[in-house]
Amino acid sequence: MQSAKIEPGKIYAVTYKGEKMQRFHVGSVVTIRTGKTGLQSNSFARGRIVLDDVFGGQGEVVDIPIEAVHGLYTEYAELVAEQERAKAKQKAASDAKDAARKRLWMLLCHVAGGDCDKQIEVSSWDVRIRDEAVERLTENLLRQLTEEPPQ
Repeated sequence: MQSAKIEPGKIYAVTYKGEKMQRFHVGSVVTIRTGKTGLQSNSFARGRIVLDDVFGGQGEVVDIPIEAVHGLYTEYAELVAEQERAKAKQKAASDAKDAARKRLWMLLCHVAGGDCDKQIEVSSWDVRIRDEAVERLTENLLRQLTEEPPQ
């Protein structure tokens, strides 16, 4: 984020001391001119980390490099939450596919008379079954197992 876009008095999302994201109340933005010509500069935001467990909600005054300021806390927090929801949804879909593969594998072992009592580690499978075929094969196997044999 650019130092000119940081407004004192607002709360920003920052990375501080290895934490994922913290709330930071900006008191001021400080720019120090360096070099012989004064064209080089170093900027940082000075303020307080907002702590819920400290009386008054404010920690000690700290200087945060501009690179560690991500944006307004409310906007950044919504973005992070949305990304986490998307990751959780993707993981749930992946877990459902793995469960379907495992169920099919167990049915195939049962039909073939194999030993399926061992714990199956989905991530170590060498057998690849297309996702669109898993449900169809599972239904067909279940139907065959539950049908009465002809007499």
